[in-house]
Parts: sequence; structure tokens; C-alpha cells
Amino acid sequence: MALRVLFVNTGIMGHASAARLIREAAALDPSLEATHVDLASDLALRERVVRKLLTMGPGPSSPWGTLAGSRYRHEMDSGARAARRIRALERAGRQFDVIHFHTQAAAWRSLDRMQATPSIVSIDATQRLLRSNAAPGLVQRGYDPGERRDAEVFRAARAIVATSRWAAGDVMQDVPSQSAKVHVLPYPVSLDGFDAGWAAERARRDRQQAVQVLFIGGLFGEKGGHDLLEAWRALAPGPRATLTIVTDSGEVDTGALPAGVTLRRGVRARTPEWIALWREADVFVLPTRVDAFGIVFQEAAAAGLPSIGTRINAVPELVVEGETGLLVPPADVTALRDALRQMVDDPALRARMGASARQRAETSGSMETFSRALSALLHHAATGTRTIGHSEAYRARSPVEQVVARVAAAIPEGALRRGVRGAFRSLMGLATGGRGIRAVLPRGEVVRLLPEYRHVTWNPAEYEAFRAVARPGDVALDVGANAGAYALVLGQWVQPGGRVFAFEPAAETFRGLAHHIRINALQSVVTPVQAAVAGFTGDAMLTMDGISGENRLVSGTRGTPVQAITIDDFCRRETVRPTFIKVDVEGSELEVLRGARETIRTCGDSLALFVEMHPAAWRGMGISRQDIEDELALQGLRAEALTDVPDPWALEGECLRLRRIGGEGAAS
Repeated sequence: MALRVLFVNTGIMGHASAARLIREAAALDPSLEATHVDLASDLALRERVVRKLLTMGPGPSSPWGTLAGSRYRHEMDSGARAARRIRALERAGRQFDVIHFHTQAAAWRSLDRMQATPSIVSIDATQRLLRSNAAPGLVQRGYDPGERRDAEVFRAARAIVATSRWAAGDVMQDVPSQSAKVHVLPYPVSLDGFDAGWAAERARRDRQQAVQVLFIGGLFGEKGGHDLLEAWRALAPGPRATLTIVTDSGEVDTGALPAGVTLRRGVRARTPEWIALWREADVFVLPTRVDAFGIVFQEAAAAGLPSIGTRINAVPELVVEGETGLLVPPADVTALRDALRQMVDDPALRARMGASARQRAETSGSMETFSRALSALLHHAATGTRTIGHSEAYRARSPVEQVVARVAAAIPEGALRRGVRGAFRSLMGLATGGRGIRAVLPRGEVVRLLPEYRHVTWNPAEYEAFRAVARPGDVALDVGANAGAYALVLGQWVQPGGRVFAFEPAAETFRGLAHHIRINALQSVVTPVQAAVAGFTGDAMLTMDGISGENRLVSGTRGTPVQAITIDDFCRRETVRPTFIKVDVEGSELEVLRGARETIRTCGDSLALFVEMHPAAWRGMGISRQDIEDELALQGLRAEALTDVPDPWALEGECLRLRRIGGEGAAS
């Protein structure tokens, strides 16, 4: 029987594009019986009256709007409309197994229903992140009621789907009790209409022909349109380049457009006219000041275009700097001018970045992969099956921590908030005499943590599974140790006579790891190794994505230089034979397994092997589940979940135990 899913979308601005993508993804899966509700279309007279009443008064972006609660009322209008439409469907005899809300405001008036019907909430930003882009002072306070309402929605949801790591990290920081529900599932991009042959067409163009730069954005000012016009005037490209601006915004003064700039109005997405603009363009530019995600950057990638974007929010997850485009600070006209000049003057750069962008769209932006991931989330939400690992801190927050958390939450991101955090860390350091904050695990292990790592957690299923196999005298490899949560308990379990090697490539995190080893008096047992474990040994580049622990090796020249090593090479160099390996490498599992083939084979039954899989990251790395399964088959391994779940491959953020097919040991 098909799963009956109700998709509710606010339908405003970029959310309309998201609704279209979700509709396409749901249509690909015959196991879903999908009903779609667009809250911005087909408004009945009553809905128009209610909207008018709820949104009347000063605008939400003004101080007077804050005093009048305008922002909260605007978002509550979406929630109230969603609740009415759901009731109407139910009165008509419709029943649903699961409800998918995009975004959180659509669920504001459905908290009771979410208790009765499993629900997923999809978000592209949090209230706090939106507040950080607002004018300082009273206007920012207008986001506070919404932030509290969002927290209620997150608690009621069965799962929270963030479209970016940037948004996911903020949910986990603001509502840490709900972290186990958070999944990262970026929007896909439909390649329909975008011909891969456009790149060859661009290569054949006359080099004397003007480079065509394209801007597409609704809210002209917020999308950086005025910054772009100013940068274009400063660039003064003459006949070398033209700029086409596609917008229906009334903010554009048509009489003051610089030379070489054309304004196009009334262009609708997915029309032949819209497709033609992408085909004719050589570069896409959107110097946005506000975008949480920016689906249009994915569309540019599908068109095989390099992009110029801004270094804000989730944009760097879509435009890979130096690989698929260039990033500049928001509102920095000089940097924008220089980026435009670089693109206009260098056809080889445009071709290389455009090709990389198209390849990325074909792999990480696959509609089929998104459809499978979305379907898995919906099915697991409907059945109540957990799909990501649950974590525990095994410590209560002190009164000082609770007070500081409330104070920090009321302060927007910036120097003041960082100062509060720094003062708190210093205070906690003094209060603990530099010995760290104590966490006491279920079997009595005491772990001391630096105040800045007070959010470190342990997955209960992993903790019990690791504890069951770790023995005194073991040699353990903690691959992707981060600040040492598991290395520190492994160091206690393998005594006497055992050793732990904890691998962490990021310099700052490695310092935290080394400090934790010292304050836990484990220097003689746990050896920190500043290296990335990979499928090769040599120089590598590491990106750090802002969410603690989410560091990945990347190709190209962007990132921080680090040393990489395979497990096989490390074991040969150190002449060690591990009996326990834990791998948490944020999507690079395939390469680590390839680099450990000899070790896994020779250790056989004596090796306990645990690997944390990250399916959400595989899309962006050009890896599929089939690739992982093929590698396991090659090594004669099978994957087992540590908890009772129907599909181990749907787990995110919890280790799988790898056992040799037909064997009793973890890898035998």
C-alpha cells in the first residue's frame, strides 16, 4: 500500500521553487501517494480576509512592526492557512500517514496535529540566522516570538530536514535537545531543458563576441542588484561584456542603467524564454545579501555556468570557491568588480568552472537521489523508525551554562556574542581549575572536557557496542577522532597494556584533542595523530564547514593543506595490528575502506570494525550507496546496524558494524 503523504509548502518566493522540486521528487517514487498544498495559491475569499487582518499594520522590517508583532503575525498567517486547508482535506475524507511541512511557519498552527500524525519539518534557515541579517536593535527582537514557536515545532516533528549544513548546524546549536532529529538534504536540481552540449556551443563562440553575464533575482536590492550595477559601472567593460538583469522588481531605475545592461521583465521559470537566457549566458552572478540557500545557483550549475556569489549562509555549499565559481563578501562592490573582471577576461577559467559546476549538478544535485532520500525519511517518519543516531551528553548543564545560553541566544551573531562565549569559557576554566567539565558515562567512566567542547556527546548504541568488544591490551584506531569523545573512553577500556591512536587533521580540533588527552591523564595510552585518514598517503586539502566535526578532504586547491595517510600505510609504519577500528569521516568512508583493505584482511576475526556512514554527504561527493556496497562485497563484508532498524543504510550519524560474510568477528 502506498504511503499517503501530504506536502504543505508556504509557496512564497524561493519556496515555490522548492515546492516544484519536491513535487517532481515525489512523482518519481511509486511508493508515495502524494497530495500537495501550495499556501500561496488559490486563496479563498475567507483566506484573503484573514491574511489582510493578520498582516495589516507596519511592515515586519521596521521598529514599529516589531512593536506590533508584524513578523510573527505574517508567519502565523501561513500556519493558520495550512491548518485550515488540512482540516478541509480531512473533512473531505482524506487521510494521511505523514505530513511534510516546508517551511516551519507552515506548521505553526498544527502542533496538535503533529502529535497525532507523524510530521517532517523542512527548513532552509532558522529565525536566529534570519535575525542576524536584520537591522540591529529593535527590529531583531521581532524574531524572538518566532524563534520560540519554531522550537515548539521542532520538538513536535518526527524529523527535521535542513537544506544545508549551515541551517542544520544552527538548529543543533539553538535546540540541542532536538539534534538527533536533524537531517541534511540539499535541494536537487532538475536537468530538464539544460543541455550538456551548451558548453561546446560556448567554446565555439567567437572570442571577439561580448561575454554575456546573467542576473536572475526577484527582490533586486536584497539579491545584491544595486551592488551589481555599481560594480558594473566601476568595471566599465565596454564591448567586452554585457549584463542581462532578469527581475520584476520595481526597484530598478530603467533610466539609470549603465551601458551594456539590459533589463528583462516577465520571464517565468522553466519557459522557453528562461531556458534561452541560460543557454546564451557565459557567467551567472547573484551577489545576494540575504539568500539562505539559493536554488538559482544550482540552476546555473545545471546550465554549465560558473557563478559569482557571496560568502554568506549556505551559498558556499553551492558555489565551490575556485572550483565552480567565485565568492565575494556581501556588499563589497570592489571585490565584486574584480570577480567580474576575472570571469570576463579569462575564457579558460569560465570553461573549467562551468564544466565542474555541471558535473556537480549531475552528481550531487541528482533528482533521483533526492527522491530516494526523501522517500526514506517519509517512510521512517511514518513508521516511527529512527534514521539517525541519538546522542547523549551524560552531564547536566550547570546553572552558569544555562544563564549564559539564555543571554547568548538573545544576542545576534557578532563580536558581542563571541565575547560572551569567550568570557564563559574563561569563567568555566577558572571554576574547574583547568581540569575541565566532568561527564560521567553509564558504566562509570569519567571524561573531562574543555568548556568550549561542553557539547560533546556519545551515541548510546555506539557506546554499548564499543564497550562490548573493547578489551585490555587492545590496539584501537579512532579515525576521525574530533575532540576525542571516543578516544578518551577507549583509552580507559584498553588499559592495561593497550594503545589508542586518535586521528584528527584539523589543527584547532587537534589541539583540543591533545588537551583532552592531557587533562584526562591518558598520554601514555592515547596517541594523537594529526593526519587525515584517506585512500592515499600524501598531501591533501581539508575543508571545514562550520559545523563542529564536519571536515572533509576535497580535490583541487581550496581548503587547508593537511597530511593524509591510509590505515594500511599507518599500520605498516607503526608496526601495529589493530583489534578495534572506529571510522567517522563525514562521507569519505569509501576511500578509508579502500585504504584499509590489507589491514582488514590480515586482522580477520580479531578486528572489530565500526564505520559511521553519511549517505547525505555522498551525493555531494559523487558517491552512491552502490559504490559502498561494491567495496564491502569486494572485501567480503556485510553491514549491520547497532539498533533495530529495517534499513541500516538509512541511518545517518550512527556507526554500522562491518562483519565478514560467514564469519563471527566484526570483519571475519
